[in-house]
Amino acid sequence: MSLTSPVSSEPSLADMAAGLYLSRKANAQAAVNAGRITAPEADRALHPWLAIACLCGADLPELGGLIAEEREGQAIFGATVPVSDGRARRTIADNIFPRDRWAGLLTRTRDKAVATGTPEALALYRIGLALAFDPNGHPIPPYGASHTPIAEAA
Repeated sequence: MSLTSPVSSEPSLADMAAGLYLSRKANAQAAVNAGRITAPEADRALHPWLAIACLCGADLPELGGLIAEEREGQAIFGATVPVSDGRARRTIADNIFPRDRWAGLLTRTRDKAVATGTPEALALYRIGLALAFDPNGHPIPPYGASHTPIAEAA
C-alpha cells in the first residue's frame, strides 16, 4: 500500500509572503529609479513586508544570514543552546519591524486589496489569517465573514 500526499497547486504561505515582498521591492526600486523616493525611504518602506515574510517562513537572501546567525545558539550558563527556526524568525522579524507597527499596515492593505480578487489579495488574506493571533495584544482583525475571497470563490 502506497501512501502519497496530494500535491497542492496553491503556493505556500512562505512563497506568498516572499512574492509580496519581492513585488514591493521591485516597485520601490522603480520609484527610486524614477526619482520619486530615495533609496533609504524605499528601504524603510520594505521593512514591514520583510518582517512579515520572515514570520511566514520566506526564504529570502536578505534573511538567510540573519537566520543562520540567530540559530547558531545563545550562551546560557556557559553552554551554547541552539535556537529553533521559528524562534529565530520571530526575533529577527521583531528587530526588522515590530508587529505592533506592521499589524495595522497588513490589515489596511488586505482590506483594500480583498475587493480586487487578485492573487495578491488572496495572499494578503491568507497571511492575515495565519498571523492573526498575537499573545502580546496586536492581532490582525478578521476581514469580515460575509466578504471573503474564499466565500466568493465558492
